[in-house]
Amino acid sequence: MRKIYLLLLIVSVLFVSTVFAQEAMLETVSLPNIQNSVPAQFSVTVTGNGQLVIQPGEVFTEGEEETGTILPYLISDPTPISYPKEASVQGWEGRVVVAAEILIDGSVGLYQIMQTSGYEILDETAIQAIKNWQFHPAVNKDGQSFRECIQIPITFQLQGE
Repeated sequence: MRKIYLLLLIVSVLFVSTVFAQEAMLETVSLPNIQNSVPAQFSVTVTGNGQLVIQPGEVFTEGEEETGTILPYLISDPTPISYPKEASVQGWEGRVVVAAEILIDGSVGLYQIMQTSGYEILDETAIQAIKNWQFHPAVNKDGQSFRECIQIPITFQLQGE
């Protein structure tokens, strides 16, 4: 059954549409040479000096939500993601996109890498980090929480050390 659900998760994330989420109550930190576009897409950047930059905003979901639906948004203060030493020494950078199921209690359920950074160590570091993040769950117009799949882009960037 889990394999079927994971397959459905992967297929549904491939047919993604853009939807706006409520802005998370996290303070964002600006990085040099990173341009914030309007409207902002939810994203995470990990810098070589250990800074974690959260950009609240638009999330990608399975799509087709009804009017009045509140999509998941990050509510926890995420545990910092340490830039892997080996990746830093080698100069490896990249962007990982993780599809994550946000359960009705706001925890992360199933997850799958949708776009690899090209470096297994960066991909695994991203997965280990998001597994413990807490989200406000998706809520329909009747106030009922429901499971929702979102994409979480995480960029590993040495620039700004």
